[in-house]
Amino acid sequence: MFSFIETKLFSQLREDYLPDEEYAKVREGVLFMLTIYAKNEEDNIPAHILRKITEEIDA
Repeated sequence: MFSFIETKLFSQLREDYLPDEEYAKVREGVLFMLTIYAKNEEDNIPAHILRKITEEIDA
């Protein structure tokens, strides 16, 4: 059995980057979907986003 875990942040942003058909393909295996962003927008995940992810995981 596989587990698929995603944060609220990922769920909110996913549709902007990943169509439903592709998303269904990704859901095979154990994945932690934390956030999603275009590499041409950010080189790294900003610290305030990392803090938000940590808060969601710890909640």
